[in-house]
Amino acid sequence: MTVLRRYAIVLIVATVIGACAGALYSWTRSDKYRATDRLFLATNSVDVGDVYQATLAGQQRVLTYKVLASGSNVLSKAISRAGVSTNADTLRQNLNVDVPSGTIIMDISVDDADPASAAKLADGVSDELIATINELERPLGGGPAPVTMVVVQRPGRGTLQAKLNPVLVATGAIAGFILALAVAWAVERRPLRALRGAREEEGVADRDLVTEIPLQRHG
Repeated sequence: MTVLRRYAIVLIVATVIGACAGALYSWTRSDKYRATDRLFLATNSVDVGDVYQATLAGQQRVLTYKVLASGSNVLSKAISRAGVSTNADTLRQNLNVDVPSGTIIMDISVDDADPASAAKLADGVSDELIATINELERPLGGGPAPVTMVVVQRPGRGTLQAKLNPVLVATGAIAGFILALAVAWAVERRPLRALRGAREEEGVADRDLVTEIPLQRHG
């Protein structure tokens, strides 16, 4: 706490500088476009009670589908479907799958430098995920899958993302604060080490003096 109080101004300035550096970095990055497909969990049940139960169970199912959406198999096939030159690892880094709490809705978003490519990849992931779900949910005895995901909204083209990234700004601010705190702690510890060294030297000198006095009396 003493270090925080003594170097408060330095810490604040370093935090601000770090935040500005993060903001500057986010502004200098190339433009990114985001395309988002919205999917809805559909069930074949017609009874109201069955639909209600299916909806409750579907909330857990959608979370499982979220994991499937970022799988290498789905992404590789989605790239082939979209006809965009990229790979599964790069697509995974630019993919965001969100399931709003308490819903059976899934939003699949893809970021790309080209708005058309972002839309194609988002559509590809959505369509390939639906195909995978239909395959996995199909009854062993045959027939249609009891549940599936359907696309209720397609992006058309990706929209330009905001240049200022709050995550980068926050990261820069935290890094600046931690760096300044480390420097302040090192500066604060230096006088203590010097004082400890001086005391150790004094102790050695006192011991030498005590040793020399009896020798002088003996002589």
